[in-house]
Amino acid sequence: MKLVKILEGNFEELKKLNTNFKADTQRIRVTIDTIHEKPYYINKFPDLLFKTLQMFPNIRHHHCHQGEQVYSNRDFDIRQLGAPIQIVGDVIDTVHLVEHISLEIQCQLDELDECSGLTCNYWEPENRFDVFIECRNPEIATFSCHLAVLLSTDILEGIESDWQVDDIIDIAKIITKTNEYSLHTLAKMLKWPKKKTLQNMKLLEQLYFPLPWLRSAA
Repeated sequence: MKLVKILEGNFEELKKLNTNFKADTQRIRVTIDTIHEKPYYINKFPDLLFKTLQMFPNIRHHHCHQGEQVYSNRDFDIRQLGAPIQIVGDVIDTVHLVEHISLEIQCQLDELDECSGLTCNYWEPENRFDVFIECRNPEIATFSCHLAVLLSTDILEGIESDWQVDDIIDIAKIITKTNEYSLHTLAKMLKWPKKKTLQNMKLLEQLYFPLPWLRSAA
């Protein structure tokens, strides 16, 4: 998958598409392209879902009200995994799961009790999707989406990452709560070696986490 662009806005059309979006919240629109043929995503989705639920078990408690539960072309019934998200048996399932991963990461970092999202597909090009994310802090939502896309892509491609999702979320939480950016202080707070702390801070930067020097550069 490729994250094409992210835009902030109110997106009035969401009122008709998902009534769970609150009137006073901010939103971002994340445009994502899938880069493989349909069978690639259909066949790999069960494993992606299983591994996602292992890393983010709280996704089982998400509520999803859009779409139809159709389980076509599956080797086994995905319902046994206990996933609450709507599954339609198409490429959009993968992007929809990215939406839920993004929502979960954002809620953990920004300490949100709830937030809503929506995944829509384009008629043309067929491999393009828009993911709408309700948020309090668009910068945190943007980071959450970049991390969700990276994580999902690595799982789909079978890449053994040299980073751990729990670590990147832990350091992001610490920075969000304390507004602390010192390498020495963060390493001490997390009880990590400085090398590990630096590696994770570099990844935060690559994923557009709101770091002060990135704001200055912009």
